[in-house]
Amino acid sequence: MKIHTFQSFILCLMLITIHTIANAEDKKKRVLWEKIPIPIFVNVNEERIIHFPTDVRYWVPEYLSSKISILSAKGVLYITAHEPIKKTRIRIQTLDSHKVYLVDLVAEAGQMVAPELIIMDKDYIENQSVSTPIKPKPADWYVRLTRFAAQSLYAAEHLMPVDDEITRVNINSVNTVPLVRGGDIEAIPVASWSGGGFYITAIRLRNLSDKKITIVYNKSSITLLKERFFAIDSDLRGTWLSASIQHHYLGALGHKSQEDITSLYLVSTHTFRESL
Repeated sequence: MKIHTFQSFILCLMLITIHTIANAEDKKKRVLWEKIPIPIFVNVNEERIIHFPTDVRYWVPEYLSSKISILSAKGVLYITAHEPIKKTRIRIQTLDSHKVYLVDLVAEAGQMVAPELIIMDKDYIENQSVSTPIKPKPADWYVRLTRFAAQSLYAAEHLMPVDDEITRVNINSVNTVPLVRGGDIEAIPVASWSGGGFYITAIRLRNLSDKKITIVYNKSSITLLKERFFAIDSDLRGTWLSASIQHHYLGALGHKSQEDITSLYLVSTHTFRESL
């Protein structure tokens, strides 16, 4: 009798444990990102927690601003809908790699959903499994810095880049600098950043002559029309690791569409002033 009672007790304990585990699992649902918009259902006036593999930022249509509250913290979105919302696509972007996730948000009352949703990413899992991180090559940093600088100057506000490894550097001056030989092109430093042990500086170039100037990288291309060319590898003063131009020509001074102005991006091992 005692043995039977003890067995019954163990069986009940197992059932309670299984039920507890099941309830814990019911609170979290996992879904794999496969480049297909992920449906996210939330109950009106009930918070739902969405986990991402890394830190993210998000954009929602302006008309939803009064209907929904979203808090973002360390890769987790806390979503609360204040009224029903028809299916609306929301774009979510990681801060480290700028990878974009798409979700279709629906808010209704009385939905049976897990309080927490974990979005898993195969690429991120594979990257995390690598025991020794690959150190970026210098050329990778040249591209990364150049892209960051160009987006910072020209991208729309909601597409402004975010990179925790790139920081703004004070250039202390916005005056004309003697960067380009010849005197036909005005150069003014606009902004500078550092990352990966390198510096990048964005320079505004302006054509001061009444002739269109073609910008080339190979000085062997300079012919008898030297006065109409600007060769990056020979006409720039200073020591630079990489040079990239926004446009490959400068229109004559005073061009009505501002084609006489462009941006030059210079990567260096030292600050702009030290490299000039």
